Amino acid sequence: MGDPEPFADDPYDVLGVEPSASLEEIEIAAAEAKAMYNPDMYPEGEKREARDAFYEIIEAEEALIDGDHEGHQTDSPSSIEVETPTDPHTGTVPVTVSRDGEPVVGATVVVSETDETAVTDETGEATVRIETAGEYEINAAIDVAVDTTHVSVSPRVVEPTVDVADDWTVGQPSAVAVAVEDEPVAGATVWVGNESTETTVDGVAEITPQQGGELPVVVPGDTRSRWQFEKWRDSVEVARGVRRLDLQAPTLTTVDTPTEITVEAAGEPVDAATVTSVGTPTADEQQIEATDGTAQVTFTAAGEAELEATAAPTDDYEYDPDTQSIDVWPTSPTGTVSLDGSTVAIGETVTVSVERDYDEEPVSNAQLLIERDGTQVEAGRTGVDGTETFSPKNPGEYEITVEFEAPTGDTVTATETLLAEGIEQPVVSFPNADNGQFLSDQRVRCNVVGDASRDPLTDVVVRADRLERDGYEEVKLSDGTARLDLQPGQWRVWAENTTGGVTDGGAARRSEERQISVRRAKYDDPDDSESEPEPEGITTEQARSIASLLSAVVTVAGTGVAVLSVYLTTLPTLPLLLVGAFLVVVSVGYYRRAVV
Repeated sequence: MGDPEPFADDPYDVLGVEPSASLEEIEIAAAEAKAMYNPDMYPEGEKREARDAFYEIIEAEEALIDGDHEGHQTDSPSSIEVETPTDPHTGTVPVTVSRDGEPVVGATVVVSETDETAVTDETGEATVRIETAGEYEINAAIDVAVDTTHVSVSPRVVEPTVDVADDWTVGQPSAVAVAVEDEPVAGATVWVGNESTETTVDGVAEITPQQGGELPVVVPGDTRSRWQFEKWRDSVEVARGVRRLDLQAPTLTTVDTPTEITVEAAGEPVDAATVTSVGTPTADEQQIEATDGTAQVTFTAAGEAELEATAAPTDDYEYDPDTQSIDVWPTSPTGTVSLDGSTVAIGETVTVSVERDYDEEPVSNAQLLIERDGTQVEAGRTGVDGTETFSPKNPGEYEITVEFEAPTGDTVTATETLLAEGIEQPVVSFPNADNGQFLSDQRVRCNVVGDASRDPLTDVVVRADRLERDGYEEVKLSDGTARLDLQPGQWRVWAENTTGGVTDGGAARRSEERQISVRRAKYDDPDDSESEPEPEGITTEQARSIASLLSAVVTVAGTGVAVLSVYLTTLPTLPLLLVGAFLVVVSVGYYRRAVV
């Protein structure tokens, strides 16, 4: 005999025998081959291949013993019989192997399509474990005897273990755990009242009940490949939940305008909620019943109302109240602008305050427009405290207009009048002075502005007094600029303002005295005589032209007299020369003064 080849095509090669082998030799070879490929003798990773080889050997043995074997035939030994329960369930399945009614010891039992094998004991019984319901083939073999039976395995019936949490509250999640034989059951359906869900891989179902009272807990019957159980039922007491009401109202409305209010809880409208309006100017309390979660309220006066929503408890929920303030504005809102003084002196600071009339709250960012004699002099906006400051620079009446937008969208306008009294103190400056020095052939230019406004002053008198001797100049301004003709010497200059209002008992306001120095020009008269006044009725340019012409005429005449004196020896020469020179000097000096 040769070695068995379990997966050969020829059954003789499978058992490793010659075609001429006797039945006894075939049975011995088959027994040795089955012992060699017994799946129980192999590690887990090689069991399947050994089992397949085991089946091939059995089939080859049956083919040679039951078929037309050409070799020497001997009497067939008694056959064996394998039996199982009529309707086995998953789990442990008993198998009995017998021969002629007697138990067979040491028979190998193999379950098809599984790794389960067993060997019969002295009672001829063996147990195999089948965990999945289905159709199976069970083979038993010993020596040269083999038998096969088919069995239908059903899931076994078990009692589930259901663990229900103790505390249940409407709107709050609780848990139900399902297990079978201490193993969590995933995917089992669990009902609590009208809410259902499935267990997760850890066998736990989390459910949030939406009803209060005693609710049934049901785990419907379930059938798996390993087991099945009937419907499980119990009950649990679910306490009322607590929900906070959500009062939704506009933050702003107007008098005599129907205002809609909504009351919800967890996003759902609350029927029969009560809305109470407290603190309105027209009533201490107003009760409004909400229908389908909505209500309407109309306020008859402006003010701030406090709304509160409440609801009676139900079988499922208790409700926490909610409050909200609502600002009620007049239909035509108004505002007030006020001053901390209606009459101020120029240069002083006045505070402008703006507030809403109905609640006397300050208005920030209100627009201020300030006009004097119809001309805008300043603009600004109130700060966060509703105030702004202003300093009038000129006497007169100022109109202060305030504009702001009310939350209702209306533009509110208010006006107030401010009277600024007083006379500005003049400020004198000399723009063409050289360190306070002037030449006598120049006009002294003097600018006069107000100390508060810094604007040129009109109708102001400018006076210059001579320090060394008597004499003064006085000019009344019309454009804020004075031009003084001053003789050489030391002068003090000041200005007086008597216009634009009354201050200090009606006295004029006088500038600080300024001292200037006027130096003699090259061609000044040494006697400091008064300068020639300009001819009346002609312009300065005309006077200069006439002076130039007269100077030229006198110069020519003087020169002619000197020349004639040279040729006329009968006349005294020196007196004529002196007369000519005097005429030339006089004409030049007169010309220069006229030009200045």
